[in-house]
Amino acid sequence: MGIIISEVRIKNFRSLKDLKVKLSPNITLLVGMNNAGKTTFLRALNIALNTDRHFIGKEDLFINKNGEELPPDDRIILIDIKIIPSDGKSTFEEWANDFGVDISSDVSGTEFFAYRTKIDFSENRYFSQLNRYKIVDWESGNADEFENLKADISNIPFYFIDAQRDLNEETTKRTSDFGILAGKVKYDDAIKAELEDQLKILNDKAVADSPVLKKLHESLDRLNRTVQNSGGGVEITPFPKKVRDLSKGMKVHFQDGESDSFSLEYHGMGTRSWASLLTFKAKIEQFEDEHKEENKPFHPSLGLEEPEAHLHPNAQRQVYKQLKDIKGQKIISTHSPYIVQQADLSEIRHFSKKTDETIVGEVVSIYDIKLRTLIGDLNLTPDSNKNRISSLEKEIKGVNDTKREFIRKYRSRAGKILGDILFSRCVILCEGETEEQALQLWGMKYFGQPLSNHGIDILGVDGFTNYIPYVSILSSFDINWFIFSDGEDVTIDSLIEDILLLDNKFHSLANIFALPSKQNFEEYIYENYPIEVKKAKAKYELENWKDKPEYVEIETSKIQSENDEEVLKFMKNHKTKFVPYYVDEISKIDNIKKVIPPLILELFDSISVEYSHIEPRYIKLDLLLNILENIKDNANT
Repeated sequence: MGIIISEVRIKNFRSLKDLKVKLSPNITLLVGMNNAGKTTFLRALNIALNTDRHFIGKEDLFINKNGEELPPDDRIILIDIKIIPSDGKSTFEEWANDFGVDISSDVSGTEFFAYRTKIDFSENRYFSQLNRYKIVDWESGNADEFENLKADISNIPFYFIDAQRDLNEETTKRTSDFGILAGKVKYDDAIKAELEDQLKILNDKAVADSPVLKKLHESLDRLNRTVQNSGGGVEITPFPKKVRDLSKGMKVHFQDGESDSFSLEYHGMGTRSWASLLTFKAKIEQFEDEHKEENKPFHPSLGLEEPEAHLHPNAQRQVYKQLKDIKGQKIISTHSPYIVQQADLSEIRHFSKKTDETIVGEVVSIYDIKLRTLIGDLNLTPDSNKNRISSLEKEIKGVNDTKREFIRKYRSRAGKILGDILFSRCVILCEGETEEQALQLWGMKYFGQPLSNHGIDILGVDGFTNYIPYVSILSSFDINWFIFSDGEDVTIDSLIEDILLLDNKFHSLANIFALPSKQNFEEYIYENYPIEVKKAKAKYELENWKDKPEYVEIETSKIQSENDEEVLKFMKNHKTKFVPYYVDEISKIDNIKKVIPPLILELFDSISVEYSHIEPRYIKLDLLLNILENIKDNANT
C-alpha cells in the first residue's frame, strides 16, 4: 500500500477530550468495557478520513462529568491524522502527487503527511464549520490555518461497518457493498445479447408451461385495448428480461454441511454478518484492481465494530486471521477474548473511562524498558572498556531470552486468560493454580458471589518471575492490579526492584500482599489452620470408605497424629485437588473473623475499599453477628 496511518490525535469529541492513539500497520484491536469510547474513536476516523461532509451536532462536543459545556471559544473539535511511508522508506514515492505540497519532513529527513480536521462551534452555531489544514510540526501540533489542505485524500478512504450488518438486507440496497459490486457487473455486447436471448426463452417457456401465468397474461393483455396502445402489449417475465436487471434480484445461497443450498435469509445472523464482511473484502479488492488500472495509489482503512457478532467461539478464533487478510489497515473494536488472544500485544489498544474522559493504553513491556536502558548504556560506554561492553551485551541477550520465554508462555496459556482480563476492572496476580483456585473460593465467600461478577479476575502467572511482565501489561492498560505472593526474599526483592522501573499511575508497593516469614502458600494455610487441614486430609483420603465407619475412625486418628512434615508433603503433592477440601473445612469455623485467612482477608478488604460500590457479604455477616452479640450481652445484663 506504500503508507501507514501511524497516529491519531483527537480533542473535544464526545468522551475523547485529549486522546493520542498509535495505530498498528495492519490491524489494531480496540478493547475495553462498554461505553469507553471505542465507537466514538471510529466515528472520529470516519469524519477525518472521508471527503464528504458529515453532519456533526453540538452534542458531539466534549461535556465533563458535571454536565458542563466547554467555554464558547473552546467549542472546537480537532482530529489530527499522521501518515508515514511504509516498509521503512523515507519518502512517499507513488503518493507524492496525492499529498503534494502538504508533505513535511521530520528532523531525520523522513517524510510525513499530517493534517487537521477542525470542526468549529465557537460562534455558538448549531451547524459547524469543517475545514482541513496541513500540520507542519507533528510533535508541537502546529497547523497552518491560513490555507486549507491541498492534498487529495480521496485515495485513503475510511469504511465504517457497525455491528448491525446483514448481507441478506444488503442485497436489496444499491449503496451497500453488495449493491456496489453487483452494479459493476459488465458483459461485452456479444455475451450480453446471448444472455438476453436465453432469458427470453426462459420467460416464454415459464409462461407457456404455467396455466396460472398463461391466464394472467391473457387477462392483462386487455390493457392494450383499454389504453389504445399500438406497442407490443403486456409481457410477464418471471426472470429478468435484461442483463442490467440481473443484479436487482441477485441472491446469495449457502449450503451448510449436507443440507440443501438455501438463500441467506434462511441462515442465522452469524452467517449473514460474516458474509457481509467477506463481501466488503471483495469490494476492496475490486477497488484496488480499478486503482491499479488507472495507475493510482490506494490505501483503504476499515473501522469495524464487533466482528464476533453472532459467531460461536471457534468461528471467532478464525475471524482474526481473515481480518488480517483484508487489504489496508483495520481498526476493530471487540469484546471477544477469542479474537484478542490471537493478536500480538503490540496490536492491542485498551480503552477505559475512569471519570468523564477516555484513556487509551498500549503495551509498554518491562523487557522493553530494560532493553532501552541497557542499549543506552552500551552506546555511552567507551570502546576501550571491552569488559563493560561484553557485560552489557550479555545482559541484553539475557533480557531478550527472558522476553522470548515469557511470550512463549503467554501464547501457550496465559494469553488465553489475558483475553478475558483485558475487560476486567481489577486483576489479582498469584503464583500458580493452587492460589488461583483458593482465592476464587474465598472470594466467593467474601463477596457472596463470583469475583467475575464485580469485574475482578484472578491470574496464576506460573512462577514469580512472571509477575512483573503482567504488571507492566496491566499498568499499560490502566487496569488495577494486586499481587498475592509467597514471602521468599528473592520474590519480594525482584518485585520491588522492577516495579520501581515502571511508570505507575496509581499502583504502588502497597498492592503487594506477601505471605509472612518467607512462607509458601501451603505452609501459610497449615500454620493458621492445622486442625482444619488434617480434617480435610481425612475427608479427602477416606471419602470412599463411608460404608466402613470403623476403618474411617482408625485412619482418621492416624491422620490426626501425623507430624507437620507429613501433612505439608501431602498438601504440596496434591495442591489443586486438595484446595476445595481445606477451604470447606475452614469455612465451618464458628468465628466469622477466621473463616478467611488473615492475609487473604486483608487483600479483599483493600479491593473493597478501592471499589466502594462493591458491598461484601462478609462485612454484612460480621456486622450482623456483632449486633446479635450485643443483643445477647444486653440480655444477660
